[in-house]
Amino acid sequence: MAGLWRAAIEIPIPNSYLHDLQNHPRANILVGDRQMAVRSEVLGLVERAVLWPQLIAIAPTHEPYAQRAEREIPPVWLRPESAAHDSQPKRP
Repeated sequence: MAGLWRAAIEIPIPNSYLHDLQNHPRANILVGDRQMAVRSEVLGLVERAVLWPQLIAIAPTHEPYAQRAEREIPPVWLRPESAAHDSQPKRP
């Protein structure tokens, strides 16, 4: 689960973030006080179905937001850039 992008859970983000990540999968994120380069991958419907219950278990306050949204909120898998060619961490 550590590879899941929690920002989409914690704050409402305009739909453009998804388009941006699909076109430019490399990003920099801040985790605590640590900045890291990551590569993003938008997860598909099957992966979302598997991970969504786990996501809601981590951030239950997101479920009401997701129910009000007029779109399905896709999870985004983040992998440290240094691990981009390694086998770890593996996505679901």
